[in-house]
Amino acid sequence: MSESRVLLSMATLQNAQQTIKSEDGVMFTIDCSVVMYSEYMRGMLEDRVGVDDVVVADMEVVGEKRKAVDVTAPDIISLPYTAEMLEIVFNFLRKHHEFQKDDTLVMERKKWESEFLKVPESMSLDVFFMVLHMADFMDIPPLKELWNSEWGNITKVLDTPEKLRIYFNLPDDLTQEQKQAIENENKFEIIPYTP
Repeated sequence: MSESRVLLSMATLQNAQQTIKSEDGVMFTIDCSVVMYSEYMRGMLEDRVGVDDVVVADMEVVGEKRKAVDVTAPDIISLPYTAEMLEIVFNFLRKHHEFQKDDTLVMERKKWESEFLKVPESMSLDVFFMVLHMADFMDIPPLKELWNSEWGNITKVLDTPEKLRIYFNLPDDLTQEQKQAIENENKFEIIPYTP
């Protein structure tokens, strides 16, 4: 792997691009200002310039010390996810960055997010949970919040074991006796309150 000597500051990093490699070898070139919504990736980029050089608020540079740090940094960052999965996350990050630049797009953002959340209907639950895992691993607060909210909405509807089995396509492998035993173990009696 080729490494280069670079002289960076946070301001130049905001306008730079980062190459990211998926586990299946696909390369992505993403603006650093977009990648910085991932706290994990942000930490990697900040390591390239030195943490002491960065003063950041709400993902935007608000100040910079004048010293730049000479560091040795890898040109490519590898992530343990497939290109298909990274594309979903990077699309979210790009769009989120777009909406962050213009506060007047609040309604458009909400509409786009609701469309983005419809993705699970066209993909398997494995992909849905992998995006949730990626949001957690890459520490992307807006994606975690959005995806967890959607998962909460889904589980509100799945309020019985039968609905869970149907939704997750799980076999009903309990015998009638086992079901009755579980029901008896978890039976409770409502005792009226008497003052």
